[in-house]
Amino acid sequence: MINSPGNSFINVSGLTIGMAVAILIELWVSDEINFNKHFANYDRLGQLYHHITFGEETFSINDVPAPIGEALKANFAEFEETALATFQHEHDIALDEKKFSKAGLFVEPSFVGMFSIKMLEGPAKPLEDLHSIILSKTMASALLGDKPVGKMIKFDNRDQLMVTGVFDDFASNSEFKDVHMLMPIVYWFSVSDAHRRKQNNWEDFAFQCFVLMKDCASFDKVQAKIKHTLYDKVSGDGKAIKPEGFLFPMKKWHLYADFKDGVSTQAQIKSVWMFGLLGIFVLILACINFMNLSTARGEKRSREVGIRKVMGSQRKQLVFQFLSESLLMAFICFCLAIGIVALAFPWFNDLAGKQMALPWNNLRFTFGALTFVLLTGSLAGSYPALYLSSFSPVKVLKGTFKAGRFASLPRKVMVIFQFTTSIILIIATVVVYLQIQHAKDRPVGFDRRGILQIRIRTDGLGKANYNALRNELLATNAVENMAISDFPITGPMAGDGSITWEGKDPAATSLIALNSCSHDFPKTNGFQFVEGRDFSRDYSTDSSAVIINEMAARLISEKNIIGKKIIFGHEKERVIIGVIKTRYAGHHL
Repeated sequence: MINSPGNSFINVSGLTIGMAVAILIELWVSDEINFNKHFANYDRLGQLYHHITFGEETFSINDVPAPIGEALKANFAEFEETALATFQHEHDIALDEKKFSKAGLFVEPSFVGMFSIKMLEGPAKPLEDLHSIILSKTMASALLGDKPVGKMIKFDNRDQLMVTGVFDDFASNSEFKDVHMLMPIVYWFSVSDAHRRKQNNWEDFAFQCFVLMKDCASFDKVQAKIKHTLYDKVSGDGKAIKPEGFLFPMKKWHLYADFKDGVSTQAQIKSVWMFGLLGIFVLILACINFMNLSTARGEKRSREVGIRKVMGSQRKQLVFQFLSESLLMAFICFCLAIGIVALAFPWFNDLAGKQMALPWNNLRFTFGALTFVLLTGSLAGSYPALYLSSFSPVKVLKGTFKAGRFASLPRKVMVIFQFTTSIILIIATVVVYLQIQHAKDRPVGFDRRGILQIRIRTDGLGKANYNALRNELLATNAVENMAISDFPITGPMAGDGSITWEGKDPAATSLIALNSCSHDFPKTNGFQFVEGRDFSRDYSTDSSAVIINEMAARLISEKNIIGKKIIFGHEKERVIIGVIKTRYAGHHL
């Protein structure tokens, strides 16, 4: 290495970078396939899903009504426990001048035991009291300091809740990694009459239901039994969407949760294996580069081989020597690669949305690292060892040694493979980059420049005088317009399958996403009207008007859509006053 610094630098740097890339990808793949595995009941935990049908489309959802959890536990012996929970939302908690906004869940008390949540302080069942709350270790330390149990904190600027426990933070590769507080779901039901009505309502799909199977039970066998549980309880509108229940095991939550027409697309797991294969190819390319550079220096080491053979060295000893050199080189490269990985982790974690670190205290990682070095060193050094040890000592020492006509064939094959694979990867990278740029720059039907979205997290802020705030902000001349809505411009919205209109086929069901907003919402977001007009304060009737997009317009009527009336469930009629460009697939109002 010292005598050939240029060659050594190319050899070491190539293998080092290849190893660093392979290690980063392997750690990411490992993190993905081990998602949620730290839960003690990993193999027995599942979530209730339903296939629902609208026209010719089938959707798979995990939204369920509140009473279904108790119904499953009471009617099917296969379930050891069930737990109802809300969906994850941010909540404000405060103590004196300290205020934090973190994600939390309202859950049934059984949730703690089902998910083997490690309680660091407080009782084993900490959510029995109506006004109780348990915090993660990070949250409790930041807000309350020492001895947090028993302290009162203000929740969502509304009620005082008592901290009854502190739990260990959820793992970074967990479904609940962002959850820092758990509250009893009975408290959520007690907050308002609207919440209270959901408790026994089979028509309101607003919750999640988790199940814990008994040791002797299996997900597949209980599937057929629970299939029609919801269908038997809902009314005519609920039956129209033909809900079919199924249990989704925890081991599939992270990588198999993308459904199309009732079947998992397996898109996430395919991406994981694709990246894993990419890491293998990068490492193979680095090893081929190492082989080619080593064999290219073969003639320079031919005299050394000849003298060693004359002095009595056997070929297997020479093979062992060259393999030892490769293993030593691989170990040096591995150490350098670990350094690169450590330096790249902050950037890589930010890119991948992870919180990974090198698991030095994990024996499996240590054993895997040693195996990785041995395999890489053996793979990279095998061909050079066999090639260099095959030299004839007589020809070498006479200076008449020449490589055979086919001696360079393996190296040529490897070079072709190396360049072909590299070009394919470069082309694929360019294509993916161009596709991403196209997705970012494609017309979306609204103005993306200068729009700022602020979530209203508390009831107090939601009850504030919106018009006064709007007028004050507009007066600054920094804000061009402002609006308020139930949902953001993009992302999930409320879905309604009971919307009807004149001429609609009674047998047809259509799931239509909708969003309630203030007058200025379309104008603020730069929606592009293709027909009709925007909301206007000059028309008092606009309080019962509706704007739809092109896809919803095609669903309702082929022509003369402006002025048509639609009915939302049992509400009064609403008049269509405008049609905007469709932003993305789906029917939206």
